[in-house]
Amino acid sequence: MMTDSDFLKTSIELSRQHMEAGHGGPFGAVIVHENRIIAEGWNQVTSINDPTAHAEVMAIRSAASRLSRFSLEGCTLYTSCEPCPMCLAASYWARLDRLVYAASREDAAAIGFDDALIYHELALPISQRRLPMQQMLRDEATQVFAAWHAKVDKIPYRTQACLTDIPSKPGALRESRDRIHSLPSCFSHSNLWQETLNPEPCPAKGNGCASSPAPQAGLPLKSRKPSHDPRRIVCGRLCSRCLASSFLELMCSICSPAQGPSPSNA
Repeated sequence: MMTDSDFLKTSIELSRQHMEAGHGGPFGAVIVHENRIIAEGWNQVTSINDPTAHAEVMAIRSAASRLSRFSLEGCTLYTSCEPCPMCLAASYWARLDRLVYAASREDAAAIGFDDALIYHELALPISQRRLPMQQMLRDEATQVFAAWHAKVDKIPYRTQACLTDIPSKPGALRESRDRIHSLPSCFSHSNLWQETLNPEPCPAKGNGCASSPAPQAGLPLKSRKPSHDPRRIVCGRLCSRCLASSFLELMCSICSPAQGPSPSNA
């Protein structure tokens, strides 16, 4: 049976082989399922002119295609270098079981692949980031969200995975609750809020929304007091207010202060 070291050596060899062939930066990755390599990836940013063609992303795409599913639960990613923020996010979206890496982001920064700016930018308020960002037409966009929520034949992204004990920074919980109460008007007339006023019990570990205080039906949206704890378990059947609040809470909590310059372009 192959070990973590064996799989990691394969990813390192891929990084050398394709770097020497001129395919891109010195980064390689493999994805393992049931102790068998099912996908390989290497950096192809400069050879195919795709800024997202990092080793981990290419391996994730290949593995999902090979398994014919968008969830890579049961799989482990082995990569020659600590993932950049994009690849780390892709690993979470893919729901990998584990991630094993060799070189650190500090090692990558030493040869010119420094992602410290991205880590730093993520921790800043949008208005302070270098990349100008402008929000427009929110109501129009969220109407599509409402339609998605009401769509009976949709395929949910999260069917099994749950988020538990989401960490929060001081004030983040209050901020997420305030933000959930300022959702655009189209939500108050959709199934989203119908479900919120009549929450369905969450089956996850028995800690469902049914045990929360009852929502204040009949009150204007902005007058309703929060009746759900966004740090509760999140699963596919959790009521909409908890689901949205938990997502906002997660977004607030992951943007912790940057730890100084470094990361990679794996």
